[in-house]
Amino acid sequence: MSKLENMAQNWKYLIQNTHPDYKSGEKYFKNHLEDSIGFSYGTLYSLIRPNNKKCSSETAAKIAQYFNSYLKDPLKNFSPEHLSLDPQKLKSSFVSADFKKYEINTYKNQSQNDILKRFANKLYRCYYMAPNSPYSAHIAFLKIFNKNEACMIKGIRIENLKPIQDIFYSDNFRYCKTLNNMKTSFLTAVESMEDKFKPEQMHFYKAQKISIDTDCIRIDFISEETSPCYTTIFWNVSIANKLRINPYIGGSALAIDTNQGNRGKDICSYKLGIETLENSRLKWDVLKNPFDCSSVELINELSLTPRNGISVVDNADDNRFFRFITENYHRVPDFEHNILRLPKTYSENDIIKIIEHLAESHKLLKDEIYELKSLKNAETICNPIQND
Repeated sequence: MSKLENMAQNWKYLIQNTHPDYKSGEKYFKNHLEDSIGFSYGTLYSLIRPNNKKCSSETAAKIAQYFNSYLKDPLKNFSPEHLSLDPQKLKSSFVSADFKKYEINTYKNQSQNDILKRFANKLYRCYYMAPNSPYSAHIAFLKIFNKNEACMIKGIRIENLKPIQDIFYSDNFRYCKTLNNMKTSFLTAVESMEDKFKPEQMHFYKAQKISIDTDCIRIDFISEETSPCYTTIFWNVSIANKLRINPYIGGSALAIDTNQGNRGKDICSYKLGIETLENSRLKWDVLKNPFDCSSVELINELSLTPRNGISVVDNADDNRFFRFITENYHRVPDFEHNILRLPKTYSENDIIKIIEHLAESHKLLKDEIYELKSLKNAETICNPIQND
């Protein structure tokens, strides 16, 4: 068969293994695929026809990115080249059990409470570009407490984060149960900081309104200052809710600032890259060092490419940032979280704390050993020993 004929067969196979009640392409094109993958109905339909005449590299890349979001193993990667493989070879490389299943009939029936459980009461570290700083990203911290309360701390630079890391990575801050507790914890910590580490651009925002849906979480923020500024984020949670991903690792959002307040100079939109800071059950735990905010790779990830003059943060973009934060290649190498360091001394009353730290250290060590073994196995497969 030709490459295009292979693609038609592989496309059908992939749809069947990500949609358990698959009956016809038309059903899914109209209800799910067309919106999620970013193609017109005509383009999607033509891909499964044996007499299809063409498929652009851009289309193949979008298809591959889409099916990447359904792979259970983050170490596996579905590339555009896989689409044109011999169908039998593709089936042996990506078996049915490799894919998460999407139930179209139950996706929209998730309640607000179900969605809230997936995203609430976790501390998120966010990255974004500012109009006055095109060569280095800023850092923000975000947390949703319930359907009425959320907060965000914006305007943190990596050079300020390192000396004040104990504020944002301490258990007291990460596990605050209410917005007021977090605000008090933040303000108390700021007061105790040395003056040179008190950046003027660091501000506390609280939510005015939160709207929760299966595809998007919208939060309207107002800063706590005399002349407040306003920020609204539109958080793309479509894939996480469709696949019922738990725990949530991260993704992307679109943020918009107004020109209100003493600091507001422009109405601007920008991408917000989000990663959770809680311990994950997955082997590639994202409780890692922050990214190098001046790295070309991070800046490229945060740069929005206009589509016909419109800034878009779609499912492919959300999945791409998800993959980016799992790679951990571009993080600050010598940045240590306070929560990853054992205290130098313990008192006789710290038995529980000692046990917790030892358990955490044991888990981290097991994860590192697993990754090293995986790399060794991969190297053996790629470079088999040749017999004389």
